[in-house]
Amino acid sequence: MRNMICTLLVVLFAAGCSTVTTSVGDNAQDNAVLQQGSMIVKAIIDENFRKFSEGANEVITENSDADSFLASCKQLQETYGKAGTFRYLGELQTPLLVNQLFAVRFSKKGADGKTVEHEQLLQLIFGRENNGSYKLLGMRFM
Repeated sequence: MRNMICTLLVVLFAAGCSTVTTSVGDNAQDNAVLQQGSMIVKAIIDENFRKFSEGANEVITENSDADSFLASCKQLQETYGKAGTFRYLGELQTPLLVNQLFAVRFSKKGADGKTVEHEQLLQLIFGRENNGSYKLLGMRFM
Protein backbone atom coordinates (compact mmCIF):
# COMPACT_ATOMS: atom_id res chain seq x y z
CA MET A 1 0.00 0.00 0.00
CA ARG A 2 2.85 2.40 0.83
CA ASN A 3 4.36 1.86 -2.62
CA MET A 4 1.04 2.60 -4.30
CA ILE A 5 0.59 5.82 -2.33
CA CYS A 6 4.20 6.82 -3.01
CA THR A 7 3.58 6.17 -6.71
CA LEU A 8 0.52 8.42 -6.55
CA LEU A 9 2.59 11.14 -4.87
CA VAL A 10 5.34 10.93 -7.48
CA VAL A 11 2.80 11.10 -10.30
CA LEU A 12 1.12 14.10 -8.75
CA PHE A 13 4.37 16.00 -8.56
CA ALA A 14 5.21 15.04 -12.14
CA ALA A 15 2.52 15.95 -13.84
CA GLY A 16 -19.23 15.03 -6.44
CA CYS A 17 -20.61 12.70 -8.80
CA SER A 18 -19.27 10.25 -11.27
CA THR A 19 -20.29 8.68 -14.52
CA VAL A 20 -18.93 5.67 -16.31
CA THR A 21 -19.59 5.12 -19.98
CA THR A 22 -18.04 2.12 -21.63
CA SER A 23 -18.53 -0.81 -23.89
CA VAL A 24 -17.03 -3.90 -22.32
CA GLY A 25 -17.34 -7.48 -23.35
CA ASP A 26 -19.78 -9.95 -21.92
CA ASN A 27 -17.08 -11.39 -19.70
CA ALA A 28 -18.13 -11.09 -16.05
CA GLN A 29 -14.46 -10.82 -15.02
CA ASP A 30 -14.01 -7.80 -17.33
CA ASN A 31 -17.02 -6.14 -15.73
CA ALA A 32 -15.73 -6.89 -12.22
CA VAL A 33 -12.32 -5.32 -12.83
CA LEU A 34 -14.01 -2.33 -14.50
CA GLN A 35 -16.16 -1.84 -11.39
CA GLN A 36 -13.02 -2.17 -9.29
CA GLY A 37 -11.28 0.55 -11.33
CA SER A 38 -14.33 2.80 -11.12
CA MET A 39 -14.39 2.33 -7.35
CA ILE A 40 -10.77 3.48 -7.12
CA VAL A 41 -11.37 6.59 -9.22
CA LYS A 42 -14.48 7.49 -7.20
CA ALA A 43 -12.56 6.94 -3.96
CA ILE A 44 -9.86 9.36 -5.12
CA ILE A 45 -12.50 11.96 -6.04
CA ASP A 46 -14.27 11.47 -2.68
CA GLU A 47 -10.97 11.22 -0.74
CA ASN A 48 -12.18 7.93 0.76
CA PHE A 49 -9.20 5.83 1.85
CA ARG A 50 -11.26 2.79 2.87
CA LYS A 51 -12.95 2.57 -0.55
CA PHE A 52 -9.60 3.13 -2.27
CA SER A 53 -8.06 0.25 -0.30
CA GLU A 54 -11.05 -1.96 -1.05
CA GLY A 55 -10.87 -1.21 -4.77
CA ALA A 56 -7.11 -1.73 -4.81
CA ASN A 57 -7.63 -5.09 -3.07
CA GLU A 58 -5.38 -4.00 -0.20
CA VAL A 59 -5.68 -4.73 3.51
CA ILE A 60 -5.62 -1.61 5.68
CA THR A 61 -2.85 -2.03 8.23
CA GLU A 62 -1.76 1.43 9.41
CA ASN A 63 -3.31 4.87 9.85
CA SER A 64 -0.23 6.43 8.24
CA ASP A 65 -1.37 4.98 4.90
CA ALA A 66 -4.60 6.96 5.25
CA ASP A 67 -2.62 10.10 6.05
CA SER A 68 -0.44 9.59 2.96
CA PHE A 69 -3.53 9.01 0.83
CA LEU A 70 -5.16 12.22 2.06
CA ALA A 71 -1.93 14.16 1.50
CA SER A 72 -1.86 12.80 -2.06
CA CYS A 73 -5.47 13.89 -2.61
CA LYS A 74 -4.64 17.37 -1.33
CA GLN A 75 -1.65 17.60 -3.67
CA LEU A 76 -3.83 16.40 -6.54
CA GLN A 77 -6.33 19.19 -5.82
CA GLU A 78 -3.56 21.82 -5.62
CA THR A 79 -2.10 20.64 -8.91
CA TYR A 80 -5.22 20.07 -11.03
CA GLY A 81 -8.16 21.50 -9.05
CA LYS A 82 -11.23 19.82 -7.61
CA ALA A 83 -12.03 16.47 -9.23
CA GLY A 84 -15.69 16.03 -10.10
CA THR A 85 -16.66 13.46 -12.69
CA PHE A 86 -14.92 10.72 -14.60
CA ARG A 87 -15.49 8.47 -17.57
CA TYR A 88 -13.99 5.18 -18.64
CA LEU A 89 -12.10 5.44 -21.93
CA GLY A 90 -11.05 1.86 -22.44
CA GLU A 91 -8.42 -0.73 -21.83
CA LEU A 92 -4.98 -0.95 -23.39
CA GLN A 93 -4.05 -4.39 -24.69
CA THR A 94 -1.16 -5.60 -22.55
CA PRO A 95 -0.06 -9.13 -21.71
CA LEU A 96 -0.81 -10.37 -18.19
CA LEU A 97 -2.10 -7.00 -16.94
CA VAL A 98 -5.33 -5.03 -17.08
CA ASN A 99 -4.45 -1.50 -18.12
CA GLN A 100 -7.44 0.88 -17.78
CA LEU A 101 -7.71 4.51 -18.85
CA PHE A 102 -10.11 7.03 -17.30
CA ALA A 103 -10.66 10.71 -18.02
CA VAL A 104 -11.09 12.66 -14.78
CA ARG A 105 -12.64 16.14 -15.00
CA PHE A 106 -11.16 18.84 -12.76
CA SER A 107 -12.26 22.42 -12.12
CA LYS A 108 -10.03 25.19 -10.86
CA LYS A 109 -10.21 28.97 -10.60
CA GLY A 110 -8.09 30.68 -13.22
CA ALA A 111 -6.01 33.83 -12.71
CA ASP A 112 -8.98 35.88 -13.92
CA GLY A 113 -11.27 34.31 -11.29
CA LYS A 114 -13.23 32.25 -13.80
CA THR A 115 -13.62 28.51 -13.35
CA VAL A 116 -11.59 26.46 -15.81
CA GLU A 117 -12.53 22.83 -16.44
CA HIS A 118 -10.15 20.29 -17.93
CA GLU A 119 -9.61 16.54 -18.03
CA GLN A 120 -6.58 14.51 -17.08
CA LEU A 121 -5.94 10.89 -18.01
CA LEU A 122 -5.70 8.40 -15.18
CA GLN A 123 -4.11 5.02 -15.86
CA LEU A 124 -4.78 2.09 -13.53
CA ILE A 125 -2.78 -1.13 -13.85
CA PHE A 126 -4.11 -4.34 -12.31
CA GLY A 127 -2.51 -7.75 -11.95
CA ARG A 128 -4.44 -10.97 -11.54
CA GLU A 129 -3.87 -12.85 -8.32
CA ASN A 130 -3.88 -16.63 -7.91
CA ASN A 131 -7.45 -16.60 -6.56
CA GLY A 132 -8.70 -14.84 -9.72
CA SER A 133 -9.16 -11.41 -8.11
CA TYR A 134 -7.35 -8.30 -9.34
CA LYS A 135 -4.96 -6.13 -7.36
CA LEU A 136 -3.97 -2.56 -8.21
CA LEU A 137 -0.26 -2.59 -9.09
CA GLY A 138 0.18 1.02 -10.19
CA MET A 139 -1.52 4.20 -11.22
CA ARG A 140 -0.64 7.60 -12.64
CA PHE A 141 -2.18 10.81 -13.85
CA MET A 142 -0.98 11.93 -17.27
